[in-house]
Amino acid sequence: KASDHRQRGLDIYRRTGDLLGQARALNNLGVDYYYLGDWQASARCYQESLDLCERAGDVTEAAVVANNLGEILSDQGDLEGASQLFSKSLYSWETTGYRIGIALACSNLGRVATRQGRCSEAVELLQKSATIFKEIGSRGFLAEAHARLAEAYLESGKLDSAFTHTRRSLTLSVRAKALLTEALGRRVLGQVCVLQGKWTRGERTLLESRAMNEWAGARYELGQSLYHLAALYRQAPPAVLPNGHAKATEALVAAQRIFRQLGATRDLARAARLASSLKLDRTIQ
Repeated sequence: KASDHRQRGLDIYRRTGDLLGQARALNNLGVDYYYLGDWQASARCYQESLDLCERAGDVTEAAVVANNLGEILSDQGDLEGASQLFSKSLYSWETTGYRIGIALACSNLGRVATRQGRCSEAVELLQKSATIFKEIGSRGFLAEAHARLAEAYLESGKLDSAFTHTRRSLTLSVRAKALLTEALGRRVLGQVCVLQGKWTRGERTLLESRAMNEWAGARYELGQSLYHLAALYRQAPPAVLPNGHAKATEALVAAQRIFRQLGATRDLARAARLASSLKLDRTIQ
């Protein structure tokens, strides 16, 4: 396995006292654990890697690791901690003029701002990110920036703008064959459809997002797709989508299980509120 190979490399770097080699190996292990769904192990690897980067005096590598760790903290609900790490990365990349890094940090800071309800600031950051990605020709990252812009507009109630950016994101992600970004775009489009009362289209789009995330093993985004499916079934008229309560319950229980495993406390709290409205009498351990 790749993780076994990385662990052997880490052991060698530790024996030779190569701090930067250890840091890079730990960062790679953190990525492996992230995609395996073990976010606690991933965060430990990233934190140790970040400490070693700082001891070795490698500012550039530290910025990469800080950005990775920030993504976990953001999805787990530690928005202040994530914001500090993203800001640290942004400062380092601005100092070195690393444009793709600047765009990534702005995108992540924009996502945090959306989650904190600071939508105007989020739009400004995400537009800056999208501009850079477009200028450097990074179609996949540009697709994600448009999806995040759609989320920001959705949060502020601007459905027309959310729809526009979602369509742009989907067009770009399909061209770039960026499956995970396409799944994100379809999930956001499904949310827009729910708010527009387009129940059938919303269900179809969210089911597509769920299937893509299941195939790719993207557990956090799978949880998001399931949560928004539950919200859709909770609201849709029974004449349009029958058996809504049962379908909502099934999707929400699955979402709760994922969020609990990943330690996504902010999403768990939101799921608990939806569970209360469904009058669910069971919790997932």
